[in-house]
Amino acid sequence: MPRLCSLPLVLLLAGCAAPPAPPTPASVQAEPLAAPRPGPVEPALLAESEGRRILLRLQQANGEQRLWRSPDGLVLATNGARVVASAGGAVWLAATRFDTPDPLDDPAALLGRRAEARRLVDLASASRDPAEMRFGVVVECRLSAEPVIEQGENAILVTETCEGTGQRFPNRFWADARDGRIIRSEQWAGGAQPVSLRVVSAE
Repeated sequence: MPRLCSLPLVLLLAGCAAPPAPPTPASVQAEPLAAPRPGPVEPALLAESEGRRILLRLQQANGEQRLWRSPDGLVLATNGARVVASAGGAVWLAATRFDTPDPLDDPAALLGRRAEARRLVDLASASRDPAEMRFGVVVECRLSAEPVIEQGENAILVTETCEGTGQRFPNRFWADARDGRIIRSEQWAGGAQPVSLRVVSAE
């Protein structure tokens, strides 16, 4: 039976404390508690457009496909480094489908040569009015690459010029020269202005 205490509060610690534990034998050394291991760093996506800086947190990941969301409702879906869908702006990129292999999958292979890519996109307005939706809009792109220095490291700058959706827009991707990983990008995400993107650690 546990020992019950009914003494006044001022005597609680002195009179109701459990008896001290027996001393640890000299031959037994108590093991210090291990420091808790830090958990995995949560990635976030830092987006900059039209003078605004927005931090989007990772909501879902499935292989190279990721879904990011900001507190104010901006949503971006990425496949690798590319934005393939967006919501929360004036124009939504509802879907992206590539008709050809994506040359961005191997930035080093673009050095010294040009490549072309064709994709179809679906667009919608923030009002979600079906009359303003456009399906299967053809986007034709040309890509080239050159070696550059990015943040003091050797990198590959991939420039992609696209036409379609009633406008002509450039995309730029900076890739690590060692492994082809995209470090940051400036790319069209459905609106009138490109979005600068960089994966960072969430605070």
